[in-house]
Amino acid sequence: MQAEETKVPGPGAGLCPGYTISRAILGDAVALTRGDRFLTTDFTPYNLTAWGFQDCARDTTNGAFGGALSKILFRTLPHHYDYNSVIGLFPFYTPKRMQTILQDLSVKRGNELYKRYNYELPHRHPDLVSVDSWQAVDKVLKDHKTFKNTYEEHMGQLTNGHGYLLAYDEEAKHDADLQLIREALFPDNEAMQRLARFYREKTTELINRKSFALIGKNTRSINIVRDVINLVPVHWVSTQIAGIPLKTLETPGGLHTEQEIYQYLAVVFTYIFLNVEPASGWILRESAEKVAETFQRQIRGHLDSFTTKKKSGLLSRGLTFNKKLKDLAVHKFTDQSEDSHAFLKRLAESGKSSEELSYLVFGTIVASGANFAHAAGLVVNFYLDDARAAEREDIINLVKLTTPESDARLAGYVREAMRLDPQAPGIFRDVTADTEIIEKDGLPGKKVVSGQRLFVSLAHANMDPIAFPDPKKIDPTRPRDKYMTFGSGMHTCLGNHFTEAMIPQLLRSIFSLKNLRRGPGISGYLNRFKQDVHGTEQYLYVNAKGQAGPWPASMVLLYDVDVPERPSGSNE
Repeated sequence: MQAEETKVPGPGAGLCPGYTISRAILGDAVALTRGDRFLTTDFTPYNLTAWGFQDCARDTTNGAFGGALSKILFRTLPHHYDYNSVIGLFPFYTPKRMQTILQDLSVKRGNELYKRYNYELPHRHPDLVSVDSWQAVDKVLKDHKTFKNTYEEHMGQLTNGHGYLLAYDEEAKHDADLQLIREALFPDNEAMQRLARFYREKTTELINRKSFALIGKNTRSINIVRDVINLVPVHWVSTQIAGIPLKTLETPGGLHTEQEIYQYLAVVFTYIFLNVEPASGWILRESAEKVAETFQRQIRGHLDSFTTKKKSGLLSRGLTFNKKLKDLAVHKFTDQSEDSHAFLKRLAESGKSSEELSYLVFGTIVASGANFAHAAGLVVNFYLDDARAAEREDIINLVKLTTPESDARLAGYVREAMRLDPQAPGIFRDVTADTEIIEKDGLPGKKVVSGQRLFVSLAHANMDPIAFPDPKKIDPTRPRDKYMTFGSGMHTCLGNHFTEAMIPQLLRSIFSLKNLRRGPGISGYLNRFKQDVHGTEQYLYVNAKGQAGPWPASMVLLYDVDVPERPSGSNE
């Protein structure tokens, strides 16, 4: 016998069975739907493509414990939901009921998971406005009070509310940290030359180490993006800046491989600066927080090992000695050099706490890692196209020279490539006061209200003939002050001059290779496709797993090497 309480009959109640029969009916309906050969498609990469298969795969870290309906809601109504909205993540529960469930779950897990969710009802955000002309883009970016940056919140979440200079809207605070980091990076007139030499030599080293023979005896193949361009900044931020234990053939005791650190920097940059799709917001935040905690702890370990403040007392001296001993042990067991200590010591002389300085260093390496590699990869790809054979030949001749004039012209080629194929086609700004934006003199203005979001199209501004006459032409002698590839005004990216100086060093190593050319078939091209972002074209890149994202993953190049002829009669 079985006795279950049935559903209470009432208007519109329909069938009123017990729980077991209700569950059986529902399970049967689900099975029929899943198995219907006309209404469903087999869940395989063959039917859905590798990208579609990955996109539909269940992910238990998405904030909905693996639920897939939230992705449909977020993508269909992107202007209505925040990434942590319980209405979007758990659409079949009321916010009040879901809050109770999450609070109970938090108690069982011993954490504060429920505080990470937004329990407010969703509402439509104001329509986004695109800013396209060079004149309007320049005005918006230089007025940081009326048009506020959008990444302060995300940076604050990763730095215990402290933030980073690129997210500061307070000029005094921004300028103080900017000066501190510049003086630590470039303490003397030769610092930029030393850094340029590091980038050039590291690029050559990685090319020699990662290349392999593919065809014949004198041809070498190299995945220039995955194995060289993406890894050069990884070595710099790890060994020269943050002191992150890098695991290589020379340092097998390191904690993180080159590719791991690149992926870590990429996910944090994506969360801070590119996190505009609610469907991926939760996953990005969880991943970025783990990376931030790990890197900041390692950076603080180095900073704690020395101090500029004079401390008295046996206890203080003992604590300082213990910290130095601990840092020495870390270097010993991870095969790590102390090259980064010079930079960190210069920062410590400011008298700021190691915690505050660790946030500053963390923000610097995030801004200098994957973003730099992205720009450099696009520059190399740009000049490998057959349509730019004349410019490529000029670059090949320039990399053989070591004059200031050759450096200046190479920097001009870098600026032009980033203008015509920018790694950041646009950035977002939030309006803080009602105003009007004039795209061009004589045309009606665009009225925007407080709380509205702008998409500042750097790609369109880069093609404005008012700033760049004959904009499709490649001209390395254009005035430098017209470029806004790295923004404008107070929030101009720290890597503006840095990138212009370092990418030419990569070009010197790469374009000095003999008979440099693309690899066979599609392997020699960036695997990417275009999408429309508020009227501006943007590229997404497909990686080896079939996942689409903002970061280039692969581009194979071939080059020739001179192999000595074997002596006559040799059997080798």
